[in-house]
Amino acid sequence: MEIFAGFAGAEVLYDAKGAVRGVATGDMGVNRKGEKTDAFQPGVELLAKYTFFAEGCRGHLGKQLEARFKLREGVDPQVFGIGLKELWEVRPEQHRPGLVVHTAGWPLDSGTYGGSFLYHLDNHQAAVGFVVGLGYTNPYLAPHEEFQRYKTHPAIRGFLEGGKRVAYGARAITAGGLQSLPKLVFPGGCLIGDDAGFLNASRIKGSHGAIKSGMMAAEAAHAALASGRSAWRSSPASPAPKCSTTRKARCAASPPATWASTARARRPRPTSREWSCSPNTPSLPKAAAAIWASSWSTDSGCATESIRSCTA
Repeated sequence: MEIFAGFAGAEVLYDAKGAVRGVATGDMGVNRKGEKTDAFQPGVELLAKYTFFAEGCRGHLGKQLEARFKLREGVDPQVFGIGLKELWEVRPEQHRPGLVVHTAGWPLDSGTYGGSFLYHLDNHQAAVGFVVGLGYTNPYLAPHEEFQRYKTHPAIRGFLEGGKRVAYGARAITAGGLQSLPKLVFPGGCLIGDDAGFLNASRIKGSHGAIKSGMMAAEAAHAALASGRSAWRSSPASPAPKCSTTRKARCAASPPATWASTARARRPRPTSREWSCSPNTPSLPKAAAAIWASSWSTDSGCATESIRSCTA
């Protein structure tokens, strides 16, 4: 295994038949005018029989692939949020290893989607974070300031008082869920992780879906190469995988466990949009209860049946 740290994929490479054959890194040693300097080094072509794109939220190569192979046909537009996270060293008497706290709403208003997490880790450390949907309409809302307000809540402040913040960061997330999940596969590769949109927004679980989708994609590629398939250009004795519908194509390329988890959490984000646009917005306790109930619903039989009925 080779890891090229510090080199971003700048371009998707295609073969003569239009299948993906790899990526190229960006040129180095170029000044702000786009001119080559004495330190110029051309980008490197990284070629593969199958290429997995795992750029995270709204990856620029992933967007190009979605447009070229029409991967977003028949699905909802993706929606986005921003997640802010801090790592704290808390006082020993305030540390409760294994404690998980999730909240929805406050300090956001009823028309803004968002919530928080607080995870007590080992070694007197706690991770605290806040997520704000990027569809908010208040031009004065600042997600970072809302995060700071959230930490003043009596249920959260007590854990952090007297502690020390040791690290912090922020990143964009894909929050559209199952309705916004595109087709995942195309000739020569696939989308995985947040480049596809496997985040379970109601449980704030992104790493799980990213890791699992990568594992299953690797297993599928290994099986394809072992049977002589490459970039979906197969021999008559070993046809490429096909599914009769868009939905089945998505579920066939998705790990069943990841698909089922995403299916169970398919309601909270669209429901929150309905509440925020309705003149009869329910109170926060009722809204939070409905989100919790829908995210833990076991009504995923339709998705499960789709997985069973699709064979590669």
